[in-house]
Amino acid sequence: MGHTAPITQQQLKSARVDFKADKFDILVEQKGLKLTHQYSVKCSCIREVNGSALPNCEICEGIGFTFNGSHILKGIIQAINFNPKFQQYSEVNLGTALLTTRYTDRLGWYDKIIVDDGATMFSENIFPIIRGTGITQKCSGLLTYVPIDFLQPLGSNVTMKAFLYVNTTTQTELTYNTDYTFTGREMILSNALRDALIASGKDKYYIGVRYKHKPEYIVMDIQKNIRNSLVLNVGGGEELRHLPIHCTIKKTHYLLNGQGITPP
Repeated sequence: MGHTAPITQQQLKSARVDFKADKFDILVEQKGLKLTHQYSVKCSCIREVNGSALPNCEICEGIGFTFNGSHILKGIIQAINFNPKFQQYSEVNLGTALLTTRYTDRLGWYDKIIVDDGATMFSENIFPIIRGTGITQKCSGLLTYVPIDFLQPLGSNVTMKAFLYVNTTTQTELTYNTDYTFTGREMILSNALRDALIASGKDKYYIGVRYKHKPEYIVMDIQKNIRNSLVLNVGGGEELRHLPIHCTIKKTHYLLNGQGITPP
């Protein structure tokens, strides 16, 4: 067996391999997208018996998580490449990307990331119901995302469309500011539509919506949560430096869709 020679102090000082954490930070700050970060907390409504959230909880809206505090950070988002050799076309991989941020941003599992520098389109169904009583009574439903740019100049691409189901052969197009308005991601129907639903004796409306919103992700996995490196400081000593956070994120509607996003 051969004997491995010890590494000398001269080699340690002259043949260093240091990661330049500040270079990563500069890259993220210069080239990164403007993101809004909201930290997640499991809702206190979750039952100890089965670990499920209450479907009628108004705190988390049946999702089981609350998203709190909004602060701005910079991050680089890269899409994961699909390898057709492994047939990775299931919904598990759809809407997934990679995010790199500075260590000091300290992202956590299931935190929400909103891309303020972007916009995209989404289509979904909502089922507005009667909520509240008296002067606070309204007919409303929740969208997955907060819609933006409801009205566009004549001749531009339409970013907001809503169709109300009538029967198997007919649907009615609804008009923004006449038939419905928005408060955040809550779509509130007009008083006329509210009263018509009550008079019909039915419990909900069926509506298809297409709208524009800011891309939004949930942090699924922090692959490199602890990335430290010892570097040589000005005084000649070793200094522990933290490298950027690298995590997997996924579009919100692949995780929080269905009954949780629209309380019954």
